Amino acid sequence: LGDRVHVGGGEFSPRVLFSHRDASTRHAFVQVSTACGRSVAATHGHYLYVNGRLAIAGSVKVGDRLQDAHGAPLDVTKVEVVTKTGLYNPQTLHGDIVVDSVRASTFTKAVEIKMAHALMAPLRMMYNAVGLSATFLDKGADTIMSMLPKGRTEL
Repeated sequence: LGDRVHVGGGEFSPRVLFSHRDASTRHAFVQVSTACGRSVAATHGHYLYVNGRLAIAGSVKVGDRLQDAHGAPLDVTKVEVVTKTGLYNPQTLHGDIVVDSVRASTFTKAVEIKMAHALMAPLRMMYNAVGLSATFLDKGADTIMSMLPKGRTEL
């Protein structure tokens, strides 16, 4: 926590909490592969930049375009469901993150995006004021998020 991670366009943002952090769980992921050989695996409800808009990974189809770390289009050539070990969802102050050279949101449809941004506002203020992170939320973030309004499949 506190590491600065790439969020796209050459920008970096502090990572302030994990809404999921479980190294041993087995989970289904949508793995999206692109024409240039890049691929990213995300949960069905995780938001990616698809065709210039945020949409859940489960809605991506062949022919769509993702964004690379600099905003350039990546043509989707394959979409499949895979099972992997480990489930992580770091949250940045910015709200985006680059994963395997693909730009993604740190948010999922588990919480509506406007609500998620609003919930992050106090954490942004704490971090900017005193460098405080939200490590105290790491264990309880799943419970807190389960009580909030759910997001849409496309914005």
